[in-house]
Amino acid sequence: MGPIEEVERRAQALSQLLLMEAVATLFAGIGAGFLTLAGWLLLDAWRGPVFASTILGGVYLGLGLVLWAAAVSRKQRRRKPPPAPDPYEPFIHMAEGFAAGIEAGRAARGGGSTER
Repeated sequence: MGPIEEVERRAQALSQLLLMEAVATLFAGIGAGFLTLAGWLLLDAWRGPVFASTILGGVYLGLGLVLWAAAVSRKQRRRKPPPAPDPYEPFIHMAEGFAAGIEAGRAARGGGSTER
């Protein structure tokens, strides 16, 4: 299997996954709507429409705030500061260059070899 076929296979698998997630989200939304209606009818029969609206509004507001807080904390965890550069790195490079220059000078004069 070539690289193009592999990319096509992955793209098809991803599109199928996204379609399944979209359909699942649609069905979950429809289910939430019916459960909301059933809960509203139950609370309306028990205490009245104002009570039912207050309870369901509070539930959805609380759920929204919890999900919002989870999304914000997840976004903040993902951000990592870049590692700080080593403050001694330029000096190390300068020292290495200086040592290489001294060795080159000794080698050019002919007497810089320490191994005899």
